[in-house]
Amino acid sequence: MALIDALAPHLDENVRYLSIGNEVDAYLSNHRDEWDAYTRFYNAAAYVRLVLPGVQVGVTVTYGGTQADPVEVARLTASSDVFIMTYYPLNADFTTQAPESPLTDFPRMIAMMGEKPLLLQEVGYPTGEGLGSSEAQQAEFIQAVFDAWDAAGAKIPFLNLFAMGDFSDQMCADFLL
Repeated sequence: MALIDALAPHLDENVRYLSIGNEVDAYLSNHRDEWDAYTRFYNAAAYVRLVLPGVQVGVTVTYGGTQADPVEVARLTASSDVFIMTYYPLNADFTTQAPESPLTDFPRMIAMMGEKPLLLQEVGYPTGEGLGSSEAQQAEFIQAVFDAWDAAGAKIPFLNLFAMGDFSDQMCADFLL
């Protein structure tokens, strides 16, 4: 609560959304006994709505997490104003799925979120040959993203393309720390 109180005077009408946690399912799927505790913590975020009544609150999950733990993710996000997700169509070994994946995945996301707006906080697709990709496949993916976003209309009011290039070897090494 103290953090929200400290931030409130600095937030203006341009702040529309607040995520309480980023890709939390990635951690929670490896610490299954902590789902309940995080859900209780997140539900306490209702305080944000009192202090910042114009801000819609959500918690960011991964698309993969919604597939792997649909019941837990649904329970966690039940009190959300918005459904916030990151989307990278990758296999478990980080190789890429088909570049046209958004055409089938976006409708699945929309079905999952119910009446809540879907915010795609991060959307990306690597180009590395070692991941079975290329710049041409990434371009196909981006076209599919825009086609799927067009079809979704107002159900997806925000989409952020992220990291449209591969991370350097040093950045990858740093992520492992």
